[in-house]
Parts: sequence; structure tokens; C-alpha cells
Amino acid sequence: MSARRILIAEDKLEHRKVMKALLISEGYEVMLAENSLEAEETLRKDAGIDLVVLDFALLPENGVQLLRKIRRSFPRYTHIPVIFVTAYPENEELVAIKKQDIPVLSKPFRHYQDFLDAVKTQLTNKQSRKGVDNR
Repeated sequence: MSARRILIAEDKLEHRKVMKALLISEGYEVMLAENSLEAEETLRKDAGIDLVVLDFALLPENGVQLLRKIRRSFPRYTHIPVIFVTAYPENEELVAIKKQDIPVLSKPFRHYQDFLDAVKTQLTNKQSRKGVDNR
């Protein structure tokens, strides 16, 4: 089985590096985007992404706006699992996101394992959804 592919859309270089290193150490293949335009371009070109990690404070569109656009504009990614990372976990848009069972993790991470656990859970849930969809 090939490595699961994860797109990290994060504007801060140091956060991108940490998340990438953590994911690569767990055997994941990682693509990086430093803004919403790069993330959108990566999704447009690559049909094989399994999970998207979105920073809330992306520009020119924030992470929530980008997620809406992904779900609206990319049919193959309508149900792609997402994890939000943010320095603003109490933002009202993110509070609404949490109600949709999308993980919202505060950064900087206090425990890296929380991030890795969220990734594994989201990918497992994606696999479970596939099984239900194929019945």
C-alpha cells in the first residue's frame, strides 16, 4: 500500500517544517502550501490527496473559506478529511467547524502526539466512510 498523502496549508514556515517532519516520521507523504492559492493549485493538480491540514489564518482566503471552496469546487474532495490548526481556537468560525466534527488544534502544539492522533483518526474515518459508500 502506498503512503497516505497529506497537504499542509500553513503560512508559518516553522509550523510547516514541524508538521512535515512529524508526518514524514510516521510514513506519510507530505505536500506543502504557504497560502490558500498554493493549496488550491495543489488540489487542482493532484487527485490523490488523502487529508488536508489547514491553518485558519491563511491568506488571501482563511482556512474556513478555503474549505468551503474545496468542497464546492473540487467534486473529488467533497468529503476529504480536514484538520484545522490555529492560534485562534475560539474564533466563531472555528467553533462552528468543531460542531461538524472537524478537529481544531491549537498551535503551537503542546503535545505532538495530539496532532498525529488527529491525523490517524481522520484517515481512519475516511477509510470507514469509503466502506459505507461502497456498500
